[in-house]
Amino acid sequence: MRSALYLPVGPGDLEFTRAVDTIESAVMYGKELTAIVVVDDSPTNRDFAAALALPERCKLVSFPNPRCGAGYGHSGGLCVAVLAALSHIQEATDAEFVLKLDTDSLVIGPFENEVSCGIRAHPEAGMFGVIGDAPLSDRTYRSKAQTRILFEVALRLPQDYLCLTPDEKETVQRFGITTESQFQSFLHARQLLQSAVANGYALGEYCQGGGYIVTRHLLDSMEMNGRYNAPLMWSEIHLGEDIMMALQCAAAGCCMYDMSSPDGIFTVYPSTLPITIDELARLDTCIIHSVKGEMEQVLRAFFKQRRELESRIT
Repeated sequence: MRSALYLPVGPGDLEFTRAVDTIESAVMYGKELTAIVVVDDSPTNRDFAAALALPERCKLVSFPNPRCGAGYGHSGGLCVAVLAALSHIQEATDAEFVLKLDTDSLVIGPFENEVSCGIRAHPEAGMFGVIGDAPLSDRTYRSKAQTRILFEVALRLPQDYLCLTPDEKETVQRFGITTESQFQSFLHARQLLQSAVANGYALGEYCQGGGYIVTRHLLDSMEMNGRYNAPLMWSEIHLGEDIMMALQCAAAGCCMYDMSSPDGIFTVYPSTLPITIDELARLDTCIIHSVKGEMEQVLRAFFKQRRELESRIT
């Protein structure tokens, strides 16, 4: 199955360097990867293609995050970026699924066959990744519990900002909402939440954002339902893009499926991987997150060397 890669990149030289290494890892193991979309949050133009020796089959497109520096960069800003990227991939490519990675993710093994098998086995799928009861940190469970409570309250809020009680205002402030105009964006986002709940969405559920798959079925469903039409409203809402995508998935009537290690291709944690290089090398896993931390340079050097050795053999 033909695939695409989407990568959001933050400002700074370190982010650029990370992005290049992460893209190289995806290209190495994504033999049917034909499109790469980089959404860049840098205030200056950066030439990613010039830093990469891409095979002819891979076409790279890079464009600035449409938020232009406005809003919440690490939450709502990423929501804007992912919607812009998926809209481009949906319209301009024939990719049958999208691999979303962060710059602190790495691909360390072939992943396409398992994804293809998953899509064929579950044509109703919208996303694959690390979800549900997958082996995540305590911080993630707390985050899910807090999100569940916030969503429960959000569903009961009145339509008028001026009618909010002090407790209700405190709730919307947890989403970064402090003005009436932001509240209007929040109400649009709440419509997505309501549609998701109507389709059986379990409040607080999501795929870990460090790496997940979006299917063509979900890409096309989002386009058909106009979900790409007003991406900038998300910049004003303090909500993670992985949770936003879970809402998109459920609102479209699609399902999320777990592909976490040890049986699946994803070993994705919300923070630094609590696993040694030796353990990673022994795991039958393909996509890892996060490689940030004291061991980042060692991890990247180890897997870069392994890619080079495998390239010589093949």
